[in-house]
Amino acid sequence: MNTHKNIDTVCPYCGSGCVITCTVDTETNRVIEAKGSPEGVNNEGRLCLKGLYGWDYLNDPQILTKRIRHPMIRKGGKQSPLVEVSWQEAIEYTASRLKAIIKEYGPDAVMGAGSARGPGNETAYITQKFMRAVIGTNNVDHCARICHGASVAGLSQSVGEGAMSVSIPEIEDAEVIFNIGYNAPVSHPIVARRIVKAKKKGCKIICVDPRLTEMGRLADIYLPLKGGTNMLLLNAMAHVMVTENLVDRDFIEKHTTGFDVYAEEIAQDKYAPEAVAAATRLDPDAIRKAARLFASSKHTVTLWGMGITQFSQGVECVIACSNLSLMTGNYGHYATGVGPVRGQNNVQGTCDMGLLPNQYSGYQPVTDETVRRKFEKAWGCVLPDKVGLPLTRVPAKVLREKDPKKQIHAYYIIGEDPAQSDPDLPEIRRTLNAIDFVAVQDIFFNKTCEHADVVFPATAWGEHDAVYSSCDRRFQRVRKLIEPQGDCKPDWEILCLLASAMGYPM
Repeated sequence: MNTHKNIDTVCPYCGSGCVITCTVDTETNRVIEAKGSPEGVNNEGRLCLKGLYGWDYLNDPQILTKRIRHPMIRKGGKQSPLVEVSWQEAIEYTASRLKAIIKEYGPDAVMGAGSARGPGNETAYITQKFMRAVIGTNNVDHCARICHGASVAGLSQSVGEGAMSVSIPEIEDAEVIFNIGYNAPVSHPIVARRIVKAKKKGCKIICVDPRLTEMGRLADIYLPLKGGTNMLLLNAMAHVMVTENLVDRDFIEKHTTGFDVYAEEIAQDKYAPEAVAAATRLDPDAIRKAARLFASSKHTVTLWGMGITQFSQGVECVIACSNLSLMTGNYGHYATGVGPVRGQNNVQGTCDMGLLPNQYSGYQPVTDETVRRKFEKAWGCVLPDKVGLPLTRVPAKVLREKDPKKQIHAYYIIGEDPAQSDPDLPEIRRTLNAIDFVAVQDIFFNKTCEHADVVFPATAWGEHDAVYSSCDRRFQRVRKLIEPQGDCKPDWEILCLLASAMGYPM
């Protein structure tokens, strides 16, 4: 009897959204192999190494650490060990601790962090609903804050939609690719395949990066700017386009606002390539050449990564990139536009679902009374009207805030590991130690679990159904491959159990 079964699902390792065909042995409940599915729009039957081999942890080989299999709590305070307990005890304990903190300090004393990785859009929606409808705060955020949050904010301000305006397959038909702070061959090999195909078709590539990366070696124009001077370069390119009349006047008139004011400012000599040459360490002629090439086509695609978003001027750089496309008419048609290629599989979907301190699902502002009343009616509750706390400000609210009523006293963390991934690790670890109550939902016992008062075992990718939104905004069905081992539950189910225990049946 053949016990092998092929199941199509979506790779969890980046935002490309590659479709995988996994072979599962239903008798032993193990994944046997993975290969690219020809049904994948982006990967067309191909996979990178992550997709080919990154499922082995589902079989629990204990390469690095054990999977969490059962709920755990600390019964004697922060210094006591975590001990396994029943789901009922863990849920009741967590509910009582959260309700006590809310009663003493108010709902804004609780912070929630969601996950842009394995759980999917459904869990993202439930997470922000839990924090808002059950806890009563907009203090909810996720890892986009420290990766592509600037892309969401910048594009929302520029064009009203914080997402790619070009699909990944279209990249191979671009005539010019402006690549800044992004190295696709390393971070998104399947996207890099499209760039290579574009190059073979005659596409010209501009690469901006302090290091000579793989993308730099592919480039026709390589601009090795000094780190941290992205905005100077982008303004200089805009200066060239405006002063040399390389802009698309018809497109600007029909589809943009405010260009005349912007053009008057950017035309000043202080933005000229010669004026920024010393700071950027770039040849002014090379900057002019890049600007002219960018503007020479109506099929120019701009790709960026965290080389521009993880700076204090990240939002402004995203707006500047978008402005270059708007000025030259490179928006709104095939094989053109902007592409912030997401690093994690569901950063786009998690933002779409409203896992942000200032927006509900669909990027609807929490400060808009009409929007808020709509959600109050749907959820049957009263919702807070002020913007919540971004996760980057949690340490300040714990370590430096003197008023206990304004401090964070509880941190609920789902599928994130701030103790290993936040920018200032010593600070965040002191923060987690100082917070009264930390709850974690995860699949492995990570660094953050070491600081947790409660640990819930969640199902991993491959152990539940879900939907991801790939970086170019396609909804993709993620299918369950195997039954979870131990006593794990899906993240959304854990939140629903907790919400019900706190008096809000979900």
